[in-house]
Amino acid sequence: YIKSEIFDKLDPIVDGQELVEGQWIMPKTAIKHWIEGKILLPPPILHLLKKIDDENFVEISREETFLPVGFQTKIEIYPDIQIIPIASSTIKPFFNTNLIIIEGKNNYILIDPGANDKGKEHLKLILKNLNKIPIIFLTHHHYDHWEGVDMIEEFYPDTIIYAHENTNSKIKTSLKKINVNDNFIFDIGDTKYHVIELLGHTDGHIGLLNDKNNVLISGDHIVGVGSTVLDHKNGSMIDYMATCEKIKQLPLELILPSHGPPIFNPKNLILKYIDHRKEREAEILRIINDGVTSIDDMLRLCYQDTPLDMLSFARRNLILHIKKLIIENQVKETILIQD
Repeated sequence: YIKSEIFDKLDPIVDGQELVEGQWIMPKTAIKHWIEGKILLPPPILHLLKKIDDENFVEISREETFLPVGFQTKIEIYPDIQIIPIASSTIKPFFNTNLIIIEGKNNYILIDPGANDKGKEHLKLILKNLNKIPIIFLTHHHYDHWEGVDMIEEFYPDTIIYAHENTNSKIKTSLKKINVNDNFIFDIGDTKYHVIELLGHTDGHIGLLNDKNNVLISGDHIVGVGSTVLDHKNGSMIDYMATCEKIKQLPLELILPSHGPPIFNPKNLILKYIDHRKEREAEILRIINDGVTSIDDMLRLCYQDTPLDMLSFARRNLILHIKKLIIENQVKETILIQD
């Protein structure tokens, strides 16, 4: 940041491109307006404003200089919600799973603690600095979303895991597990979060929606970069598309995914997701109508721009698209050759 001496009646000048508006404002007022939803603030700026507003600003800044990401800059995207990317056993193009932390009056909700061996020291620092008992919420059963559960158990052996029954049945832990589904409510004080089923990526995928219906924690149904890969064993393209249509109806202003950056234009992105899948489906139908029956040939024609090391994941989505078309009687299963 830059500290500068300013003079009275000096108007801020903005470039009209990256910056669209400027004003002089006291830190306390800016923070209040952010909480009320009147202005947007990037997490580093919000963090800095809160520190400037603290009378021990200089001492706190010195202490924070040597802390890792998530401590040095509190990544607070929405009031009482932090996102901390932590190294996990995920797939490209990602290397981290976002640990999303919701702070309530009596508890923290830790969402998808997927820290791998590289990320466990980071997770340990976070757990050491919690001043309330956490509970765990899992969006689904993939390992990059719960690999850090054993470390949480070391710190908090009485914590509870909340997840869909099809997720809890696949999680190996001695912690108590509670099955939740649509409309289960977490009442954490000023804000309530209710569970919303987001089936498709897996058969037990869920998310959290705030009581204003404008902030969605989406797990892997929606990601911050590119599109998601569905589980080839228990994912469903039919369920996935139905979930996209359900999300489209929500008055969302913000989506917090488990991978990649927050999404501040959710309506546009979900429409792109739907269009992308429909275009892919139309392409598959066209190829089949042209006489192509080999899955591998379809993969080569449909995913020409996909890197070789990602083709196995593309194949999974292709097969789920074809299963959807078979169920809808648009394709006959008997004409397809499984290579």
